[in-house]
Amino acid sequence: MGKRTRILEQIKAGELPASEYAKLGFDGQNGGNLFEELSALEKSDREILAQYPVSMVQSAVAAKLSTSKFAKNRFNWNIQHILACAAVFCLALMIPFFVTKGSSAKMSEAVGVTLESATDESRAKGVGSRIYLYKKVGDNAVKLSDSDSVSAGDIIQISYIASGAKYGAIVSVDGNGVVTQHYPEYGYTSALLETNGEIPLDYSYQLDDAPSFERFLLITGDKPFTVSGIVDAVDSFDNKNMSIKADFSMYLPKNTKITELLLLKK
Repeated sequence: MGKRTRILEQIKAGELPASEYAKLGFDGQNGGNLFEELSALEKSDREILAQYPVSMVQSAVAAKLSTSKFAKNRFNWNIQHILACAAVFCLALMIPFFVTKGSSAKMSEAVGVTLESATDESRAKGVGSRIYLYKKVGDNAVKLSDSDSVSAGDIIQISYIASGAKYGAIVSVDGNGVVTQHYPEYGYTSALLETNGEIPLDYSYQLDDAPSFERFLLITGDKPFTVSGIVDAVDSFDNKNMSIKADFSMYLPKNTKITELLLLKK
């Protein structure tokens, strides 16, 4: 996604005022009219969603799951490219989640782990939002702790507890300096968080052979926000290993919070 589209996304999300469009040189001879560009962006999104409805994407996923294993949503793909490719390639590479929503009893029996319920969450108010990672081991899911060791090929399930936060985004950064978006699936803007206890994402994630580490970040806020600043920051690092210790809060909008887990690659 280019800088112009990124700025438009931020203005659309209400993170930047409309005046920033002109300040950055995207008016007059360099780009024309903000209203027209925002309208075109909205129209394009609607057309893509109409062309690739949920039912079509689901059919493509089902048809391809038997031959493909995983996919990453890269930040350098804009929403139009992702949606256009989803029905053919991208979503066909994802794998169904192995930690699923359901009662604690069924969860424990099915995958060997019990998710926290809404009652647990209400008791945890004040603790803050949390992110959890599970590794698939056979037919079970093993909860991971910060700095646990993992290997390329491991399948990781991500879940979160909102704990009062309204909007959120989940990304990861690996030892190659690649930023991967996990939630929401598309775009730079945060999404509404579910609040009924621990919420697993709809698809698991298979670790590639990136060296050293994989750092998972849950960013939350009371208003919609974008996370493009993290991408810009990682791109600017001369040494990509800086991502393992970087304070990403300084690259995010004000009034957002980060909770994270670090996995170390063997």
